[in-house]
Amino acid sequence: MINNWRRHVKKRVFTEHLVWIHNNLRPRVFDGSHLDFPGMNQALSLRQYQKDAVWRGMSSGNTLLAHVLIDEAYYFKNLETPTKMERVAGIQPGGSERAFDVYMKAHYLDEQHAGHGVTFATGTPISNTMVEMYTMQ
Repeated sequence: MINNWRRHVKKRVFTEHLVWIHNNLRPRVFDGSHLDFPGMNQALSLRQYQKDAVWRGMSSGNTLLAHVLIDEAYYFKNLETPTKMERVAGIQPGGSERAFDVYMKAHYLDEQHAGHGVTFATGTPISNTMVEMYTMQ
């Protein structure tokens, strides 16, 4: 009877100890149900997990919500290349405004979050000039 009681007490103490050690950490919960999105199209409604993701981004700032993916990046490869050389094949004297706009935005994001923030994706290989390769690096 006493051995049975000791076993029961040891089991309870051991169980309480394990619960205290392993259950003392609780992951942070992000509840975005209180958020209001003024200016958002009224025909659209966000799901709860989307509101939670927005609140997580606003609270912690450590998410990929600030990451930019630029697909079909070959549309933006015609960037002006400053050079003193004249009439060199493949170097265009002027670039497109679209390419310059993306360049400035990517440069700004790199200043804010060095080495993070922009990914260029394209299925079109670099085939025309070294300037394209330099632009897309």
